[in-house]
Amino acid sequence: MSALVLARYLLLDVVGPVLSKKEAATIAARRMGWTFNRCKDILKLEPRIRISGDELLALQQKTKEAKNDADYSARIERLEAYMLATDEEFHSADIDRLRALARRNRDQD
Repeated sequence: MSALVLARYLLLDVVGPVLSKKEAATIAARRMGWTFNRCKDILKLEPRIRISGDELLALQQKTKEAKNDADYSARIERLEAYMLATDEEFHSADIDRLRALARRNRDQD
């Protein structure tokens, strides 16, 4: 597998599910600190660009962070579902705090 193809797959892991390549490039640029055009070229597998080892390492690190964030969000959602199932009225303040925490975690991207 070429470095460019690997970079594309890693970049898509960092971005997560999106509707369009433009949206993916925008999110990737923000999360990686790269330019929009650089991310777009990686996603489109432009043969004229080269990927450095440092960029691949940065992508691998961001991929690990994105997976940890996804696991964290999933745990929050499971905890919220459990609280709703047991006693929604009793846990309403805690559920509100969990939702605020999940929103804040999403908005940090």
